[in-house]
Amino acid sequence: MPAVIWIIVLNVAVFVLPYIVKFRSTTAGSVNYLTRLLAKDNEAIDSGQWYRLLTSNYMHTDPFHILFNMYSLWSIGNATITVFRGSSIIFLTIYTLSGISGSYLSKLLSPSPSIGASGAIFGLAGALISYAFMSRDYGMLSNLLFVIGLNLLLPFIQPNLNIDNYGHLGGLIAGLVLGIAFFIFQR
Repeated sequence: MPAVIWIIVLNVAVFVLPYIVKFRSTTAGSVNYLTRLLAKDNEAIDSGQWYRLLTSNYMHTDPFHILFNMYSLWSIGNATITVFRGSSIIFLTIYTLSGISGSYLSKLLSPSPSIGASGAIFGLAGALISYAFMSRDYGMLSNLLFVIGLNLLLPFIQPNLNIDNYGHLGGLIAGLVLGIAFFIFQR
């Protein structure tokens, strides 16, 4: 099974887990418990719970959040595997390191807790931007820059959405760097 599908299955499994297994007496209590346990929370990370920089990337707030992120992951993830010669290892490396980098930049610059796969997805887009630039595919580059720009503007257009742009930027920066490294590595 392709790596993108495995990551989507993992994200969906973490999302539905508290609806199936009750960690608390109610579903809402179970969801809140798992979120408190795995989300990017600066105080918890400072007390040694560094795993949250990774686990927060697999948590989602509601069905719309996970559907939007998983659709984006499907599209951008498969494109990433394609341009990097079918390498699931490269995809998983970019996804994981970008997600952690997004969470870390968010930890440094935002006191708010956060969850979601979008920092990792922005990292995949960043790797594609690097690939498109270095291979002179300006059509792909302009499409990616438009989509990324639109997504980075969204929190300013709709501030009530609680979007963590620091997480997005951290993932994007990591993806840009990793994209350059993997492009050079594969040449």
